[in-house]
Amino acid sequence: MKGLNRIIENPIVPGDNPDPSIVRVGADYYMVTSTFQFFPGVQVLHSRDLAHWKAIGHVITRKSQLDLTGMPDSFGVFAPDISYYDGKFWVVVPYYHGQPRCTNLLFVADRPEGPYSEAIMLNHHFIDPSIFNDDDGKRYLAFGGGWVHEMAKDGSKLIGEAKQVWPGTGGAAPEAPHIV
Repeated sequence: MKGLNRIIENPIVPGDNPDPSIVRVGADYYMVTSTFQFFPGVQVLHSRDLAHWKAIGHVITRKSQLDLTGMPDSFGVFAPDISYYDGKFWVVVPYYHGQPRCTNLLFVADRPEGPYSEAIMLNHHFIDPSIFNDDDGKRYLAFGGGWVHEMAKDGSKLIGEAKQVWPGTGGAAPEAPHIV
């Protein structure tokens, strides 16, 4: 087929952009990346072809959302997840601040570049959160260790108890669960 042979520069997003999460909305792709202790936090990028990306905003742009002042290296926000549901962009971020290990925070916006809501605290002690929007209208928060927790449709809270659906293969607990 004509046009399939093309060279894509590597890396597609130069610089420090770890833990990418991507969602497709129509013909557009949106990516969020970790920013750790740096402010503004959680960069948002846009692409039409998954090869060329442009920064369009940040999720955390106000200290009222999350104050990262004085946060040491390797702390802060990392491994964010972006999803699209009910006409809104949903970004869940583990905020590592010592003990408890992490606090998972949810931010919501009408547009991918923001502005995003104030933080909604979902739970503690779990890494690598990911939102799964099921075909039946139910929503879930999956997180490291093979755990799943039902989430209110409006994202305001988690419902019931978390359930471990897969403990891993015997080594370390599974990380970075994403259900599509």
